[in-house]
Amino acid sequence: MRIILSTVGTSLFGKAKVDDSIVLALRGVPVSQKHTVQDYYRAAFQSILQYSEQDDFDLVRDCAETNCLSRLNLLDIDHLIFITTDTLDGLVTGEVVAEICHREWKCKTEVVPCPGLQVKDGAKLRLEGLAQFVRIVDGYIKKYQSEQNEIILNATGGYKATLTYLTLIGQLEGLPVCYINDYYNTLIYLPAAPLGYDTKPLETLHKQIGEARMLALYEGVPHKELGKWADQTVTELKRAYKQILVWEKDKVYLSIFAQIVYDRDVRKQISLDRPKSLLRIDDEI
Repeated sequence: MRIILSTVGTSLFGKAKVDDSIVLALRGVPVSQKHTVQDYYRAAFQSILQYSEQDDFDLVRDCAETNCLSRLNLLDIDHLIFITTDTLDGLVTGEVVAEICHREWKCKTEVVPCPGLQVKDGAKLRLEGLAQFVRIVDGYIKKYQSEQNEIILNATGGYKATLTYLTLIGQLEGLPVCYINDYYNTLIYLPAAPLGYDTKPLETLHKQIGEARMLALYEGVPHKELGKWADQTVTELKRAYKQILVWEKDKVYLSIFAQIVYDRDVRKQISLDRPKSLLRIDDEI
């Protein structure tokens, strides 16, 4: 079985020429507000779906996501996962794309909105949206990675930033990434070519501050707090850990890729190396 994770944009939402009042009600509105505009949301879904059912609708020309997927020789046993923006126009587009794919290829489909993935608030996109995006993709990889499954990352739809992150994830995990170039309409298939990641900075920082504080860096801690934990100045920390720490105005974070490597490699190895008798009660979950 193939597991194909696809990012989803809103090009189909625009091409369907949804009524202006519906566009105003949904565009850029957070997914958490869906209950306040249910009627508009249902109307948008039906409008886009009807557009996709027209005789002249073309999977290649009219929808970026199916443009790529139509070239992958999909089978009914394939599982398509669509990751949408944290906006109602993005979510409804993803749900229609999923419906189209089920209609055309009988595939199992799943639509997942990514919290914080929007463009109105740049800080939220950077600190939450892209981090959540990477966690969602990483979670599905961990869930389905096996000898029986083939995982493919499809970066054709959605924001340009997600293309970069999907490519990096593919390189870290040794997974193929596919992408359609709009101008040449050519399927670009990046082969699985795993890249190494230097874990020494993560291991060193872990020894300095411990596992619980490393995990606190996922959500961010004040600059001076990290300095106290590590017994170093902020300047020293920036110099020593420039590969793994992200410094914002008020807080410092462990970069999202450093988080993945820390979870996947460093914490796992530390747990294996640590004698069972030394585990604290709260470590045994």
